[in-house]
Amino acid sequence: MRRIFGTCLALGMALTQGYAQQAPAAPTAVRVNYTFQGVSPHDGYRVGNNCFIPADMMRRWGWDVNVRGNETIVKAEGREIRLETRTIAAKPTVDLGTITETLGGHTMWEGNTFRVLSEIRNVETTAEGFRIDGTMMVRMRAFRLAAPDRLVVDLFGAKLNSRVNEELPNQVRVGQFAPDVVRIVVETPRMAEQPIPSLLPSRKFEVDLVHVGTSQIAIKPAPTAPVTAPPANQTPVVDPVIVSEPKVVRETETDAVYTFQLSKTIDSAPSVSYVNANTIQLQLAKAQTLVSREGTLGAGNYVSRYSMQNAGNGFVNVILATKRAYAFSASVSGQTVTLRLIKPSGSNGSLAGKVIVIDAGHGGRDPGATAAQVNEKTNALKVAQQAAKALTEAGASVILTRNDDRFIPLTERSEIANRSNADLFISIHFNSNTVANSRSGSIMFHHKQSPLGILLANLMAEEIGKVSGLPNLGVRSDQTIYDSGFAVLRLSKMPAALLELAFINHSRDRSRLQQPEFHSSVAKAITLAVKRYYQQ
Repeated sequence: MRRIFGTCLALGMALTQGYAQQAPAAPTAVRVNYTFQGVSPHDGYRVGNNCFIPADMMRRWGWDVNVRGNETIVKAEGREIRLETRTIAAKPTVDLGTITETLGGHTMWEGNTFRVLSEIRNVETTAEGFRIDGTMMVRMRAFRLAAPDRLVVDLFGAKLNSRVNEELPNQVRVGQFAPDVVRIVVETPRMAEQPIPSLLPSRKFEVDLVHVGTSQIAIKPAPTAPVTAPPANQTPVVDPVIVSEPKVVRETETDAVYTFQLSKTIDSAPSVSYVNANTIQLQLAKAQTLVSREGTLGAGNYVSRYSMQNAGNGFVNVILATKRAYAFSASVSGQTVTLRLIKPSGSNGSLAGKVIVIDAGHGGRDPGATAAQVNEKTNALKVAQQAAKALTEAGASVILTRNDDRFIPLTERSEIANRSNADLFISIHFNSNTVANSRSGSIMFHHKQSPLGILLANLMAEEIGKVSGLPNLGVRSDQTIYDSGFAVLRLSKMPAALLELAFINHSRDRSRLQQPEFHSSVAKAITLAVKRYYQQ
């Protein structure tokens, strides 16, 4: 796509003739909470959904920073990263999100604060104890608890990869104890004699245990999260909101509604997100449940299992394993939180009778993004044609907004779908940015907070991520680019997703996206995502 990701480009403008640029958003001062370092006393700057930080902030974290005009070279966590320099408030700054993504971490906005977390990707037992691997430096704190005897290791500034628990023995439990704390618990009788490890911040830790090797630990499925009492020095939440167990309001052919009663009103709606397309997490802040719960919910037609527990630091986590992929919405009214699961219309297990519009981005006089004589419009069309073929073979009716090299105005692309009463709209694109070889991978967009669009984009990300051979950069709202969103998504009257399949100005991505096998594999992944959407 001919635009810089995270900056302005005309995709979000509904113009009948070509593109027109929007003025970039004015930077606003924000705080930065970097892993275990705490909130920085120096201001960062928010531009759109990106966070830019000055060199003095990075040097405070121990990074080596070399500003060379339009390029800044950052050496952090053992990596050298080259970034575009952007001057804000007369200071040279760089995009912290790009750095974190390169290092393998996680970012999120928490009000006016940009949060960065390391990912804990591996916890494994060794002959001497256990080993921890993260993507970025975290701080460790360890302590012992009795009755039963156990060693507790907390990693501050960390987010747990969901696969870590899969191969652990039952005496070693790992879970997300708080939004920024990963907790590891080792429970054996010998832990009463275990010295307390004291290690400096690092990405990797090796902890020796007293006479506990892998030969003495039976490998069994581990619980999904540790249930341990918080240490004595953890600050309790004052007067928390008490959350009741979920109640079933209705479960119909089209949706299911569940409610949670609260002991008092809360200021904002809970956060709800996909762990994966078949697992939904609801989280309430400054809250507490009096009893941890796990079991079935309702008749089991929508939710196969659910769990509800205190996650520490005043958070209640509710995990719902669903029978299939559903869209969701959440709201709060008075002392009631309502969660709605939505079944996509026409979910009869077949693509027969479904009308799907595949939109190959750009075309004609508009080549889209270009690099090294490779253009976006040509490869977008190849993927679109392969996707149309695969979907047709699966039983769907497919309309291509263009089947050759021609220019189609943005509004007409959506109108083709609207006039056809299409069931889905899928727009194919390739990305670009200002610094060659600085970003790689695919990003899926949905319009604002459309529940069905979010579901469709998540399914696309999961399936395409399995076959593309490129990093899966996840799912984002088009509102992170423009307040009004992308025109082709905003103007479409059906669930829609825009797929940025690779960065055309990254040499690895560019080589991959030209391969016929890439076109066919992505097309099959798109088809599989659509089948999952309709639960075929």
